[in-house]
Amino acid sequence: FSMSGIGMDFRITVDKQRMVIISYSEPNICDSIYNNRLRPLASNYRREGLTWQEANKKAYEELYAEFADYASRYPRETPQG
Repeated sequence: FSMSGIGMDFRITVDKQRMVIISYSEPNICDSIYNNRLRPLASNYRREGLTWQEANKKAYEELYAEFADYASRYPRETPQG
């Protein structure tokens, strides 16, 4: 999925079968997002009893939904492709 912010555009590529991140377009930025958002979110879901694949998928989908919501509310700050 692609996540865009003010003046930034970058991609995190996810293996959807295993629900693991396989590449970052901007390693420093994306690694920070993974460590600060995706990993803690997935860990919380894991503590709720989900498998790692289920927890990773749910965390990925939640974060994606946040960015999609942001993009719809602030279209001028989100690059259009």
